[in-house]
Amino acid sequence: MKRKRLQHLTSSAQVNNTPRAQLDTLFFNRVPKAGSQKLMALLKLLAQRNNFQARRDPKHLYETILMDTGFARHLLEAEILNCSTANSYTKHMAFLNFTEFGQPWPIYINLVRDPIERLVSWFYYARAPWYLADRVNTFGSKFKVPSLQWLKKDFNHCLLTHDPECVYEQLDMEHLDDHRRQTLFFCGQQTKFCMPFNSRSAMQQAKRNVEQHYAVVGTWEDTNTTLRVLEAYIPRYFAGATDLYYAMPSNMENVNRNAFRPALSEQARALLSRNLTQEIEFYQFVRQRLNKQFIAVQQMAQTNDDDDEAGFNLAADALNNTKKAEADFVFFNRVPKVGSQSLMELMRRLGKINGFVHARNKGSVRETIMLPKEGQKTLIGDLLTRPKPHVYSQHIAYINFTRFQMPRPIYINLVRDPIERIISWHYYVRARWYYNDMKAKLGENAIKMPSDEFLNLDLDTCVRNHDPHCTFEQMQVKNPAGDHRRQTLFFCGMNRKLCMPFNSPVAMQKAKHTVESEYAVVGTWEDTNITLTVLEHYIPRYFRHAKVAYYLGEERLSRINRNNVTRIVSDETRQILRKNLTNEIEFYEFCKQRLYLQYAALGNGKRFGDDDYLLMPEMHGDDAKDDSEY
Repeated sequence: MKRKRLQHLTSSAQVNNTPRAQLDTLFFNRVPKAGSQKLMALLKLLAQRNNFQARRDPKHLYETILMDTGFARHLLEAEILNCSTANSYTKHMAFLNFTEFGQPWPIYINLVRDPIERLVSWFYYARAPWYLADRVNTFGSKFKVPSLQWLKKDFNHCLLTHDPECVYEQLDMEHLDDHRRQTLFFCGQQTKFCMPFNSRSAMQQAKRNVEQHYAVVGTWEDTNTTLRVLEAYIPRYFAGATDLYYAMPSNMENVNRNAFRPALSEQARALLSRNLTQEIEFYQFVRQRLNKQFIAVQQMAQTNDDDDEAGFNLAADALNNTKKAEADFVFFNRVPKVGSQSLMELMRRLGKINGFVHARNKGSVRETIMLPKEGQKTLIGDLLTRPKPHVYSQHIAYINFTRFQMPRPIYINLVRDPIERIISWHYYVRARWYYNDMKAKLGENAIKMPSDEFLNLDLDTCVRNHDPHCTFEQMQVKNPAGDHRRQTLFFCGMNRKLCMPFNSPVAMQKAKHTVESEYAVVGTWEDTNITLTVLEHYIPRYFRHAKVAYYLGEERLSRINRNNVTRIVSDETRQILRKNLTNEIEFYEFCKQRLYLQYAALGNGKRFGDDDYLLMPEMHGDDAKDDSEY
């Protein structure tokens, strides 16, 4: 059977600036503490393989990141452009616009790193004994060894005591020496514009320069992706890079790495996150661009594959777990307060269009998220014996069907910003209509209306007073509030010891692995069009016409189970939540990134809102009939 052909969002040409270069020079204006020494070592090996010179600037006591016009012109003429053969040139310096000096453009490359990790790395790197010894050996008496008091500083203490060295004042023009500005290396040489710390304008200019002038900006945090893109986009210099990298001696992997680095506290990490907002946004932008380039590389590979039919999208295929399903039913193990009721109603409508039945578990006073082994086997047996095709929805943690030697279903789910979920849940269970609705559905079994004190408690007060409902104890297993604060739990699985500890990094990593290997789609209503488009293409048997069905009923679908009785939550409370939900937030961002990659693998260059909506197909059965099973 022929596979459906999928268009690609970006061709390799659209995200490759290498052809714009006007001379055979690779210019690596390296960012400090991003792993540049390792790339320089790799360039030396590649120079021998690919016949070019690997050059770098002479060592100086102090790096010249920003320079006046005369200095820049001399650097261009005496150093960067002073080579008649193919070459690479490496130096710590801010982006330089070659056109302003009437010079041809080189092939620009660089590396980035998580801004928080860079700051921590630099802090302890500058205090490492071997680094200081190297500086003394290289520069002798010109290098002044810092005081013992300075060398013994701890980064957590430095931050939390507001030591001047660790204060990150917004739009500050000082502290060039600690390399806190990753964006500066991409923004350029305009001191007044590019130096203000965490400046949004500087960040946007850095983005533009990356888009327009850099062939590749990679990261060792995605080593294989970076190497593959470098090989494909700059083959003159990086042909064979992956093989050479993994053949490098083991000690090369640790080039310039500082083994002594105490752990960063969550309080310190949260403080840095608040002060590095633009730096973090730029870093995420670069990572997204790298992923788009990687997808385009895969597209090139499939285009050149004579054994595959023209146009089949290997990138999309690689990101689609639907093909792994062994049973013709969709399991929506829905996360609470992510908009799951809207998706359930949409699937009920799509069932009438696409010929399947949607069912959900019967309601109860309390949801059973974790099931014992026998309970899992019973539920699996029930679901596999129902008439197919069908969709089943339930608030329940991920069940591994293959553990019971049973065929796996098509898993889907939704996620939501963890902070917004907490806020939503807090006011949802304090809405009077919620209890009235439960009373109507469950009768005497429904939860009684709580006290006015409980119903009127706002989240700011709850958090500020350390109310038991609003404390987020790390690694807590039993949660007396019962507020579904663990979004990762629904993807981690049924292992209580592993998955129940709150905000656990191990549970988060297990949840990521499960999404990657088992879920066809994990979407979010925060990106409605993207989610619907991915569902339509990755699970067409069930989600064909999803967009048109959604938008024809948008007024109702977007309001299902929505609580209009919410209050403004202070920034202080949001920061406390962010500090306590670090791994939940990382998992959420991971799911969104995966969704964007799935979408990018499908698109054909259209903007998100430009999808062609189909005419509504004929509906079968009584569309006015409600889904009677609670």
